[in-house]
Amino acid sequence: MNDFLNKEDILSKLKISEPDLKKMIKEGKFPPPEKLHNGITIWSYATLEYWIKNQNTQNEWVQNNDLDFL
Repeated sequence: MNDFLNKEDILSKLKISEPDLKKMIKEGKFPPPEKLHNGITIWSYATLEYWIKNQNTQNEWVQNNDLDFL
């Protein structure tokens, strides 16, 4: 298994659009990606796992969406 997810992986797993993802990142509702030297954006599984574990259990979006990509 790869240790990283790219933007297309995130969009597919969360079933959201790219503008929605950008908005979530800007609003602090999703962790920002790491940018590689070639312009590719990725998220590490460790970063996503940490973010999910530290979400407030009252966060309705997290509770209502499938976050099983970890």
